[in-house]
Amino acid sequence: MNKAVRILTVGTGAVGSVYSWGLAQSCQVTTVCRSNYETVRDHGFTMESAKFGRSVFKPHNGMSITGTQTTFAYNPTVVRSVKEATVHGPFDYILVTLKALPDVYDITEIIAPAMTPKETAIVLIQNGLGVEAPIVQRFPENPLISIVAYIATLQDKPGYTRHLGGEKLRLGILDPSAEPAAKMFMDRLRHGNMNVGYVGGRVSGEP
Repeated sequence: MNKAVRILTVGTGAVGSVYSWGLAQSCQVTTVCRSNYETVRDHGFTMESAKFGRSVFKPHNGMSITGTQTTFAYNPTVVRSVKEATVHGPFDYILVTLKALPDVYDITEIIAPAMTPKETAIVLIQNGLGVEAPIVQRFPENPLISIVAYIATLQDKPGYTRHLGGEKLRLGILDPSAEPAAKMFMDRLRHGNMNVGYVGGRVSGEP
């Protein structure tokens, strides 16, 4: 059996929960939750999606499905912090879905405890321009993947996410050396029935 792809999601709000949910179909996902930690730990993530239907997936305690045929190969793990998440690593990818607020916090400091030099790929789904620069400066030898998400979703209350329609991801890389990591991440997203395309170049095998 192939080794599971390990993904750490940092910022599991509305956007982070939707894509963690999809990735959990074929990957071992660890989610960092803050304000919604206790709800997710006790009751899991409840997803109401116009595209995917309704689903509940519960960290640690298995999974229940209602209103959808979707099944998941792995159950996600929920933690309070990146430091706590390290016991579930090493991670192949760190998916950052935190808002880009450089005056409030430093993303590179937040993810640093879970980084494996030269190996862990960093995936950014963030608002704003130039969010890649601090990552490149701090982790110049790690693969970096930047994604623009077109999605209407909100978290009405802790652990409850509504996805209001379709979704589309457009993925790019800054350095050709990140291409293998980008291709694998796209494959995992597509396994979760996510709409993802590659821009700014060509990934091997991409039509």
